Amino acid sequence: MTPIDTLKPRQLDEVRSQVRGLLENTEAFRHLPAARRQQVANDLVKVVGYLSDPVAGQRGLAHALLDAGQQQPTATEQLKTSLASPQPIVQKEFSAPAAAAGAQAMSDQVKAINFPGFVSSLIQGVFQSIVDASIRQMEAYQKLLEAVAKSVEQYAGDHVSPNQARDYLANKYPKHLGVDTSGETPKLVVKEGAPDQAPDFKKELGLSSEPDPSDEAGEQMMVQAAQLQMAKVRQQQLSTMVLMGINRIVVTDGLINAKVLIDVKTKDKATRKNTASMYDAQHDDSHQSDGGGWFSGSSSSANQNHDVTVSSAREDNSTSSVDTHASLTGEVRVNFKSETFPLEKLASPGQIADVSGKAKPA
Repeated sequence: MTPIDTLKPRQLDEVRSQVRGLLENTEAFRHLPAARRQQVANDLVKVVGYLSDPVAGQRGLAHALLDAGQQQPTATEQLKTSLASPQPIVQKEFSAPAAAAGAQAMSDQVKAINFPGFVSSLIQGVFQSIVDASIRQMEAYQKLLEAVAKSVEQYAGDHVSPNQARDYLANKYPKHLGVDTSGETPKLVVKEGAPDQAPDFKKELGLSSEPDPSDEAGEQMMVQAAQLQMAKVRQQQLSTMVLMGINRIVVTDGLINAKVLIDVKTKDKATRKNTASMYDAQHDDSHQSDGGGWFSGSSSSANQNHDVTVSSAREDNSTSSVDTHASLTGEVRVNFKSETFPLEKLASPGQIADVSGKAKPA
């Protein structure tokens, strides 16, 4: 059996149609004798028939090709197998970078804020300010006590200047006395147009003789007396304040509240989309041919063709975001009361007696 004998009628008609179309368009073939043309046509039909038969008339080869065809699935079958098989999980291939970045951001925020250092400085600042306030208050009271303990002359020399005494006298006797600042140093003078009746400076200033303001010695005597008077008045006021004791602030209880809030939000999203499509087009080609001289008989053919298009696609998308927020707050609440610190705890009985004497009006 030749390969041409194994072809189906439809396949044989197709072979003859193709051979005829080839030879009729060849000029050299048309110049051959009729018998020669018949022989060439028949031989070419056999050759093409042999080529069109994948097994070339060998049944053993046909089984081998059948087995190979089973081992080599078509594109359509491969697509079906791919879609039916388990798909890879996105999470196994996605590294979730936002989660790692969020952990690093949290660590950086903790280091930058240094919450233990903040709490320590808050506690130290509160108690240090309370202690410093108490110390300054005690130091001020001690200076006040020292000023009261001084003699009038010492206090006047330390705290009342001659110019302050001149201003004091000018304000006390505005119609009679004034201060002349035209010279190198200010000087107490009698105003022009002053009343003829002068004040009793001797009595009012506690002098042993009547001073003359226009005389330098008399002016100095009045200034010194004014200094002593001002010192006595100030010491009397200070003594009264000292006897009242120091009114200090005592902290009873309180609350120090510190908190830190670090909020880190991370979001990782991965999506995978698999799509597959298959397009199958079918069309029929039919024609009838006449053997005409060198082809035996006439034949007709009807060819049914399929055009199959298979496509598949995979789309991977991933998004990552990190949102960090830090809030650090500190609150200090102090409850306190005021109490009087008595002079007895700071001064001796003799000092207290001296202060009491100076506090009495002259």
